[in-house]
Amino acid sequence: MSTLPVELAVSYAQESSALLGKYQVDMTAQGVNPTAIMASITTKVPELIALNAEQENLKTQLRAKTEAVGTLKDEVEKLASTACDKILATYGRTSNEAKEATQLRTRVTSPAAHRAAKPAPVTP
Repeated sequence: MSTLPVELAVSYAQESSALLGKYQVDMTAQGVNPTAIMASITTKVPELIALNAEQENLKTQLRAKTEAVGTLKDEVEKLASTACDKILATYGRTSNEAKEATQLRTRVTSPAAHRAAKPAPVTP
């Protein structure tokens, strides 16, 4: 796969096609007909530009989705933490219920939990 940026590939193709056009008469006289390549460039460059624009739009949409997921994940995590806080406040810090809530919070927020995390089930 080419490493050229799309803009540079487009410019390269357009300029090389212009060169073929410049030398077309002489090349044809020498038995080389560049019209097929020129026609391909004329067809494929707009396709590339359109496809690249679509890809850039999808990247923008993905960044927005990623931000939305991050924001919602933070909200869900805060709600879960608030739930544990409510249990501690309701039953007292030394109760079995509070210990269970504290263990849950510790288990989820520990670095080991992050390494062993399994993806959440996806439901529509």
